[in-house]
Amino acid sequence: MTICILEKVEESFLDENQKYEINFSDRNLIEKNWEILNKRRKGLYDGTLLRFLSLKEKENNLIIKVVADVKYKDLVGLRSKYANILKKDIFQVISCNIFVETSDRKSFFIERDAGDWSRALDMVGGFIQEKHNIKNVEEFVRRRVFEDLGLGENYISEIVFLDTYDTKDILELMFLYKVTLKQNFKELQKNSKVQLFEIPKDYSIQMHDSFFVLPVHEPLKNVLKYLYDKY
Repeated sequence: MTICILEKVEESFLDENQKYEINFSDRNLIEKNWEILNKRRKGLYDGTLLRFLSLKEKENNLIIKVVADVKYKDLVGLRSKYANILKKDIFQVISCNIFVETSDRKSFFIERDAGDWSRALDMVGGFIQEKHNIKNVEEFVRRRVFEDLGLGENYISEIVFLDTYDTKDILELMFLYKVTLKQNFKELQKNSKVQLFEIPKDYSIQMHDSFFVLPVHEPLKNVLKYLYDKY
């Protein structure tokens, strides 16, 4: 089983080509877009995210070098839909999408209405932050299943790393996982703290609007296309 190990590099040990500094014009853009977003979203948390440096394979595992030097505000400020110019390929932060399947092989969306995206259907997941203080991505996966669904680790049967997905257009490097639960879908509906939107067997991203009222989370669209084509 592949383990994705996070190797944090202190800023003082970064090579020159690994350093990132926000210039004056970009800082102004960030502050402007953050102000706009805060008028729309109350109580936003400007946490420190993990900026991606490099990735290599070692003994069937992945070693991901990161540095904690980018704020959530920096991310949404530079990729915001309110920006006149989308700054691409500046940096990427580590995020995670988790495809949860029940013991009777049913998958589902949950509703998400936070951050710089509109209300939509999404998978379990989110950003890995410095405050999580974890050694590998699998720790985050367990934590997020608990946070998003309200389930303890004893409900998880298996965690499998699927792939990485490069989303430079929104400044993220996504780590994709599949989690299998010990509960069937009806049991999960009873025990979960959130509403679950079961995904029909004949679902496709192109036909999403035929099955659901809420749209699919914008960053998830291409991920779903990629996984449906590959798996």
